[in-house]
Amino acid sequence: MMIANSKIAFVGAGNMAYSLISGLINSGINPKNIYASNHNTEKLKTLEQQLNIHVDTDNKKIVHDARVVILCVKPNKINFLLEELQEILLAQNPLLISLAAGTSIEAIEYLLGKHLSVVRAMPNTPSVICAGATGLYANGLVSENEQSIAESIFRSVGIVVWAKHEKELDIITAVSGSGPAYAFYLMEAMEKAAIEAGLSSETARVLTIQTVFGASKLALEDDEHPQALREKVTSPNGVTAAAIGHMIEQQLAQTINDAIKVGIKRAEEITQSVLDASKDK
Repeated sequence: MMIANSKIAFVGAGNMAYSLISGLINSGINPKNIYASNHNTEKLKTLEQQLNIHVDTDNKKIVHDARVVILCVKPNKINFLLEELQEILLAQNPLLISLAAGTSIEAIEYLLGKHLSVVRAMPNTPSVICAGATGLYANGLVSENEQSIAESIFRSVGIVVWAKHEKELDIITAVSGSGPAYAFYLMEAMEKAAIEAGLSSETARVLTIQTVFGASKLALEDDEHPQALREKVTSPNGVTAAAIGHMIEQQLAQTINDAIKVGIKRAEEITQSVLDASKDK
């Protein structure tokens, strides 16, 4: 990895930071080059003991001399954090990677000026088991080398796609960012139906989870489109055909389409509200 001997600073040390740090270490980064800050000393203690990295409650101390700074904080904290780190970030000019949901590069640049290389990232929760999907977008100051650095960080916990324009991150948020919840909701409904039909709760849960896992794994490993895979297991006049037919009659595909559009709209609203808050500072 291109940053093997460089200091990497994580501001915020929640589950996503833990996953990324673990991924970096597994990909060959020396734990001694990784630093993390958080107000929660228990989380820092866990990181220090389990991953053998440097930790501190002082954000400025952690960021000092870092080649890459990764912001793993909630959007309601980003303005305060950037104000706190503004001077040191502008002096050091690191690659700045933000995981703050709904926080556009424009919002970050409004607070810091258009002087830094900034990458905005939208990972999802399966990243915690190295099965994530992350959308990335870079501003015009990010070099090819810095793009490679950002991509390698998130490839350590899953797949990476680059957005052609920042607006696509709102779509990515509604598709892959929120997508795990859609899958969980489907599993929830399947499990409930199985129990109501007469299976024990344990059997219903095991069958549901393994079925969704197996279907996902098959889709990943097979070159065929999901539609083709579905049609392969749908015999005419069979059980699957009857169930799928009912879903089509109930316009399930349209419901999913509408839900994702609602999600995109909400992502756009949040992005705008965070930008407005930045301008009010």
